Amino acid sequence: MFAARCIGVSLAVFFLLYVLLSGAVSQGWPLLGRYTRRLTARRSATLLFVLRILPLILGGIVTIAFTVPSFFATGTALQR
Repeated sequence: MFAARCIGVSLAVFFLLYVLLSGAVSQGWPLLGRYTRRLTARRSATLLFVLRILPLILGGIVTIAFTVPSFFATGTALQR
């Protein structure tokens, strides 16, 4: 049951981070649009890809680095 709760909390944190960061990217893209007009199509596409994949990577890193260890730290402290 503890593992299922950890998975649920981790997925919830990941989902919230992903949605918030994706919203920030989508709102920030028009601001970068002026900058990307000076770039080649390939560089502009690369920048867009990096910005679109960034929420996935950051959400995964935060979930693995902070949420899971803190969940296990508090869970083992409560079980003692």
